[in-house]
Amino acid sequence: MKETVPAPEWDPVFPGASYGLGIARFLSPCGPYWGHAGNTPGHTAHSGFTEDGRRGMVLFTTFWAPNEHALPIEALVNDALDHLMCAADGPRTG
Repeated sequence: MKETVPAPEWDPVFPGASYGLGIARFLSPCGPYWGHAGNTPGHTAHSGFTEDGRRGMVLFTTFWAPNEHALPIEALVNDALDHLMCAADGPRTG
């Protein structure tokens, strides 16, 4: 599952990402994480987990537009994922 191939078509949003059998390796400022992203009309889902399983997240958004106009929104989602995966003290509550 973790044998991946480069996914250059994802570079506009996930630079350097690679894809395997239903799982992708994404790069973040604090190191790589494993996950999956996908969409259907009306929503987009992204998930990611560190190699050691100590940090994970699932993010759902209520948009879906498979065109060049979605790239700025996908970039914001990617920034949010990086923030969640790299936060030193875990998620904030309250």
